[in-house]
This record gives sequence, C-alpha cells and structure tokens, in this order.
Amino acid sequence: MNPEEFGAFVRKRRKELKLTQKDLADKIGLSRQTIIQIEKGRIASLSYAKMWALVRTLGYEIKLSKWNPFERYSLFCDEE
Repeated sequence: MNPEEFGAFVRKRRKELKLTQKDLADKIGLSRQTIIQIEKGRIASLSYAKMWALVRTLGYEIKLSKWNPFERYSLFCDEE
C-alpha cells in the first residue's frame, strides 16, 4: 500500500465512521492539516505511535510479517 492508497483508505474509513478530519486528528493527537496531508497521500511516514493510533482509531490493527522485497509493500490493512 503506497501513501496515496493509504490516504484513500483513511479518508474512506473516516467517513464511514462519520468522523470529521478534526475529530480524527483530536483523537490521535495530530493536527487537522496532518490528516489532510495523509488523506492526500503526501505524508509517507509517521511515527510508529501515531500510525498505530491512527489505524486503531479507524478500527484496524497493524500486523507485522517478514518483509519480502519481491512483493508489493503493504500495511496489511486487509478488509475482512
């Protein structure tokens, strides 16, 4: 999942939860402007703690697995 795909995921899930960008930002300790930048795919990195808080607030979890350089990068946000 690249930054643009992750941003689209965040935007879609935030709207499903009926959260404003400010609501989401306040819940995880980021600015509204940072949420806007994430949703536009313009922020490629966040601290682990902020990424964890963002994903958990959206109702998902981060799963780690051994990295395979021959597979496409993914944040493992599979919808079930």
